[in-house]
Amino acid sequence: MTLASRFCTLVLFTFGFSLTGCSGDDVDGGDDNGESGEASDSDAAASTGGGSGDGTSSTGGVDQGTGGNQSGSTGGACSVDCGGEATQGKVKTFDITFAGCSPDFGGALVVVANNDSLAISTLDSSVFSSIQFFFGAATGAVELSTAHRVDSGFVLNVTAGTTWTNISTDSVDPIGGTITINQYDEQGGIVDLLFSNVSIQNPSDKSVCTLNGTVVTTGLSF
Repeated sequence: MTLASRFCTLVLFTFGFSLTGCSGDDVDGGDDNGESGEASDSDAAASTGGGSGDGTSSTGGVDQGTGGNQSGSTGGACSVDCGGEATQGKVKTFDITFAGCSPDFGGALVVVANNDSLAISTLDSSVFSSIQFFFGAATGAVELSTAHRVDSGFVLNVTAGTTWTNISTDSVDPIGGTITINQYDEQGGIVDLLFSNVSIQNPSDKSVCTLNGTVVTTGLSF
């Protein structure tokens, strides 16, 4: 199986959305409920895994490990050609720390878009990990909250065996922080984003994942 076909299989299985860039016609894996105000499984891009995602992961570049249950570690930034030749090097910078969840972006990173969203994922890490955006026409500094998600349909998902997203049913809203959108073109696969204390929640176990750092991509991998 080629790198591209493996990625298509993993993303369709995990997110359940129609994915361009796979062989042949688009594959319809189900509806994307990004604009919904309810924390349904498809809205949170739920995967088959479980667990609380406790711990802190560092994700600076392609040579990083899983991060494990670290505490505030950051690791080296991936600043050039993070995806490698096989994925056309479309991830220019991926320098995000995750607290409260442990995705592993230590493998070759790829950028794939569908009609509604953009995803950055790794194919050869210890656990399939992905970060998914549906930002629409938003630009500049965006303050996150459950109310903002419901009103705007603005979606951020992080997946690593389970999923954290920017919506909650808690009486005290744990969703918060700021995403500064310097550039966002989901169909072109281009983003330039700054995450500042961005907190999202797992709808299943209520754990909170906090993101800080930057992501820059220059196009689609496939």
